[in-house]
Amino acid sequence: MAASAKARKVAKAVIEKGHSVGKAMRDAGYSKTYANNPQSFKKKKSWQELLDKYLQPEKIAQVHAAQLDAEDGYGDPDNAARLRAVDMAYKLRGSYAPEQTTVVMRKFSEMTDEELDAAVEEAERKLRKKD
Repeated sequence: MAASAKARKVAKAVIEKGHSVGKAMRDAGYSKTYANNPQSFKKKKSWQELLDKYLQPEKIAQVHAAQLDAEDGYGDPDNAARLRAVDMAYKLRGSYAPEQTTVVMRKFSEMTDEELDAAVEEAERKLRKKD
């Protein structure tokens, strides 16, 4: 599946200018609603094909390997910029593990429906007493 002209504009803005996918989508003419949810755009086969074209895994691996072996000193490449480039490529490809969320247990989470009903009734009774 060939990528549309708009999708190519998005890829160019993200890769060459460092724009977020959402911003690049808006600038390319995608609707605000679609651009605010770039996850669905990034799952498209045409987007993955553009990434394969512009961000070849072999090249990314080479830069990553060079970064791992980089030495400090004058005349060396800008390792911070190279690392950011590799980081961006990994993010675009979805190579990082998904973000994890922590579930916080609340004091009512282990109560039965009957216990919750009783607690609500007690709270309502206390509120009526104050009036």
